[in-house]
This record gives sequence, C-alpha cells and structure tokens, in this order.
Amino acid sequence: MLSLIKLGDAYRYAGHSDRALAWHESALRIGTDTIDARYVGSTWVYNYMPIAPGDRETIKRFVQVDDLKQKQAVAVYALSFDHAVLGEFSKADSLFLRGVALENNSAFRLFFANKIEAIENSLQMQPAQQSWFQQHRLWLQAPPTLQ
Repeated sequence: MLSLIKLGDAYRYAGHSDRALAWHESALRIGTDTIDARYVGSTWVYNYMPIAPGDRETIKRFVQVDDLKQKQAVAVYALSFDHAVLGEFSKADSLFLRGVALENNSAFRLFFANKIEAIENSLQMQPAQQSWFQQHRLWLQAPPTLQ
C-alpha cells in the first residue's frame, strides 16, 4: 500500500496527476478491501516533503503511521490532492473531509499541510487550483474550532 501511495506521489510531483490518481485509487482499494496485513504493512515512517530545492531540514521531520485507519487517511488525502490538481474540486473536497474524519490529530494535519505546500511549490497550477490548495493548507495549519 505504501509503495502505491509513493508511486502516486512521484507521478503527481512529476506533473502526471492522472497517473497519480490511478496509483492512489489502487492504494486505497487495497487499504479498504483487504484484511491481509501483508498488503498494508506495519508501521510507516513517512517523511515530510522538501518545500524548496535544496531544503535539507524539512525532510528530517516525519509522521508515524500505525494503524489501518491512518493509512487509509494517507491514501484519501492523496486522492483529494490529485482531484484538486485536476480541477475536480467537489471530489477533492469530499475526499479531504473523509481524510479529516479518518485522522485529524495535529501531527497529521501538519504533515498534510506540508504535502500541500510541496505541491504548491512544485507544480504549475491554474489560480483555482492554487486557491484550493492554499485554503486547505491554511485550514490544516489552524483548523477552526467547533462550537
């Protein structure tokens, strides 16, 4: 599952969001349909992405992904980002909220905010896509409190 997610991420950062989407869909399918732990692995240590060329500090940070729910969140957020890059904002928003529901602790929010910042800095996007990513990154960095 982790290999599929990382392949999808590599395709997205290379500008092939359609391929990224296919890999991330496969990862989520494995993480949702299987109960065989061999396909989802044990604990993942997932490094932050560099936010600029030559950034050697950000990648020293990481998040630990322990259970299936957290692993599903990684795949769901990845799919959300793929759909946003493709301009499919309704799907992106739906998946984003699903990711929040699966895993919403501060460590994960900051990790996914970093993923967004890396996407913002590495891909040339239209203003609508840029706006979507900026809004969602800001929410992850300081989510509104529920009253």
